[in-house]
Amino acid sequence: MAAWFKEAVELLFMATPMMAVAYLAVFQDPPLVARDFVFHEFAIGLSIVLSVFAGWVAWRCYQSSGEPALRWITLAFIGFAVVYAPHGILTRHSSQDLWMFILFGPASRVVMCGFLLVALTRLGQPADSVADRTKPSRWLPWLGMAVGVDLLVWALASTPFAGQYAVRLVQEGATILMAVAGIVLIRWRGQRTGMMWLYQLALGAFATSALAFLLSKAWTHLWWLAHAVFAAGFLALAYGVAQAFLTTRSVTAVYSPEQMAAKLAATEAVAAESKAAERRLKALLETSPIGIAVSDREGNLVFCNARQADMLGMTLGDMLGKAERDLFVDAGIRDRAAALARQSGLPVTAEAAQDRRDGTRQWSAVTWTPLTFEGQPALVAWTVDITDRRRAATALEQAKHAAEVANRSKTEFLAAMSHELRTPLNVINGFAEVMTTEILGPMGNARYAEYARHILDSGQHLASLINDVLDVSAIEAGQLPLRETEIDLVAVIESVRVMVFDRVRERDLTLSVEVVPNLPHLICDERRMKQILLNLLSNAVKFTPAGGRITVTAGLDKGGGVTIRVADTGIGIKPEDREKAMAPFSQVDSALERRFEGLGLGLSMAIRLTEMHGGSLAIDSEPGKGTIITLRFPERRSLAAAC
Repeated sequence: MAAWFKEAVELLFMATPMMAVAYLAVFQDPPLVARDFVFHEFAIGLSIVLSVFAGWVAWRCYQSSGEPALRWITLAFIGFAVVYAPHGILTRHSSQDLWMFILFGPASRVVMCGFLLVALTRLGQPADSVADRTKPSRWLPWLGMAVGVDLLVWALASTPFAGQYAVRLVQEGATILMAVAGIVLIRWRGQRTGMMWLYQLALGAFATSALAFLLSKAWTHLWWLAHAVFAAGFLALAYGVAQAFLTTRSVTAVYSPEQMAAKLAATEAVAAESKAAERRLKALLETSPIGIAVSDREGNLVFCNARQADMLGMTLGDMLGKAERDLFVDAGIRDRAAALARQSGLPVTAEAAQDRRDGTRQWSAVTWTPLTFEGQPALVAWTVDITDRRRAATALEQAKHAAEVANRSKTEFLAAMSHELRTPLNVINGFAEVMTTEILGPMGNARYAEYARHILDSGQHLASLINDVLDVSAIEAGQLPLRETEIDLVAVIESVRVMVFDRVRERDLTLSVEVVPNLPHLICDERRMKQILLNLLSNAVKFTPAGGRITVTAGLDKGGGVTIRVADTGIGIKPEDREKAMAPFSQVDSALERRFEGLGLGLSMAIRLTEMHGGSLAIDSEPGKGTIITLRFPERRSLAAAC
C-alpha cells in the first residue's frame, strides 16, 4: 500500500467522529436537551477514577524505565483529574451558575493536552536517574499548578464576562491547537509504533470534542456527544499506557502482542545464530595451532583444545577440571598475570616454564585475557611453545658472554705483551741512539753507523705501533683518560703539519692548510687531538700516489661547532670496504704481500678518540678519486678565539 494512501486512511479514521459532530451541529433540535444529573455525576466520577488509575500506571512505567515522556503523561492524567473534579462536583449547581459548572471542563482539557504535547517533545531523551524519579520537587509544583488552574477558573467564573463566547473560544481553541500540534509532530517524526497511533487517536478525539463543545450548549445531544468523543480518546490513550505497562513499560518501544511476538521471534533468531557462532568458534579453537585453555572464576579449567593438551603430553580428560596454576612450575607467575588481567580487563602476557607428563620441561609464552564463557566470567590462556626460541636465546647469551670474556682476555694480553715488549725495546732504541750519535766516539766504519740508524728507525716505528696497541686496549677497557685543556687548534694543526712534512716531501705530495680567521679554541686533550690529526694525515700520505694533493681545512658549522676536514686525492675506499677500514687491526689490503705497512689502527683510533670528545667522524670516499674525512666537534667544546 502506498504511504500516502495509508496516511489518508489513518487521518480519515481519526476524523470519523467529526462527521457525527457535524450532523448534530446542523440537524439537532436546539430545545431538545437531556439534563440527567445522576448520569453526569456517575460519568465524571468514573472518568476521574480511570484518570487516576491511568496516571498510576504511567507512573509505574516511569519508575521502571525512567523515560521523561512518561513523567509528563503521568502529569497529564493526574492534572486532568484535579481540574476536572469540580466539573462533576458542581453538576447540580449548573442551574444556579452555569458558567461555574461549564468552565472547568475546557480547562481540564487544556491542562491534559498541554502535558501531552510536552511529553511528545521529551520522546527519545535519556532516562532520568533513579533518584530523580521520586523527588517531590519534580511532581508537586506541577500538581500545585493544576490546583492553581482550579482557583483561576473559579475566579473567572465569578466575573460578569464568564459567559462570553470568547472565554470558551480561547480555552477550546488552545486545546485544538495543542492537539493538532501533537498530531503533526508525531507524523513529522514518522513515529509508527502502536502506542504512537493511539496517541494520535486520542489527540484527534480531544480536538474534535473541543470543537463540539464550542458548537453546542449545555445538556444538548451534541454536548453529550462531545463528552463521548473525549472519553473515547481518553480510553484509547489509557489503553496504550496499560499495554506499555504489561509489556515494555515504554512509550517508544513495541508493545502490541503481535509486535512482541515478532520481536521475540527476532530475539530467538539472534540467540540461535549466537549458538551457531559459538559452535563454529569452538570448532575453530579445536583446530588452532595455539594452545587454548579457559579457566573459571576459581581458576579451574572448563575448556581446553587438543593442541594445549598435546603440548603437555596429556589428554583432554586429564586437563578439564584441573587447576590451571598446577600446570606451571612457578604458579605465582600465573596467579599474578591472571589477577592483573582481571583487574585491568586487558590481555597480560608472561613467559613461564611448564613440566610435561614425560618429565621434560617446556617454556611457554602465555597471554591471559578476561572474557565471558557460557555466560560466566572466565579467563582464556593462549599458549605458544617457545622452548626452541628460549634455548636459542640462552645459547646466544652464552656465546655473547664467551665473546666478551675472549675480548677482555685479548685486551689484557695485548696490554701485558705491549708492556713486556717496550722494556727491551727502550733499551735497544737507547743503545741505537747512542751509537748513531757516536757519543762514546766514532765507530770506525760508516756501515756500522748506517746499521745503527736503521735499528733506531725500526725501533721507533715498533714503539709507535706498541703505543697504538696500548691505546686501543685502554679505550676498549674504558681506561683511557682525557686531559682536557683549552687548546689553540691552529697551532695544533701546524704542529702536525710539521711532523708529516718530511714524509710529504719524500713522496712528492702537496700539503695545504686552510683555516678560517678567528677560529675558536677547543676544550679537549691536546695530545689526543694531535694523535687524531696525525693518524688521518699519515693515512692520507700513505694512500696518496706521488704528485697528489692533501688539504686540511678547519672552520665552523651552522650550529657553532668546529669542523675539520682532511681531504686527499689518493686511492679511495670502496663502499663495501668502508666498514672494514674503520675496524681496528683491519686493512682493506689483506693480501699476504701488502702494499701498505701498519696494523690498521690509525682510522679506528681516530674514530674512537673523536667520539670520546663527543664528536663524530664521517668518511666520503670514491675509489680512484680520493677520500674526505670530516671531524665535527660540538659547540659546547668551542670557545671564542683568543685576542
